[in-house]
Amino acid sequence: MGEFAHQNQQGRHGQQGQPQHRGPVVVPCKWCHKPVAQTRRWFPKQYCGRWHKWKHRVTEIVGEVLGGGA
Repeated sequence: MGEFAHQNQQGRHGQQGQPQHRGPVVVPCKWCHKPVAQTRRWFPKQYCGRWHKWKHRVTEIVGEVLGGGA
């Protein structure tokens, strides 16, 4: 048992029996790949700002129109 018994007693919690905080979830912006911290739970952010959201939408629409969208 020795050292392994001590590790098993701690389990998923920290050394003092408290749950470990994982911190905010961070995903890359779809436009510039800059890290975006997720502050919302039900509707996550995908862009670092509104301008990047609109840039991505416009380029997607132009790509569909010029590419034929088939």
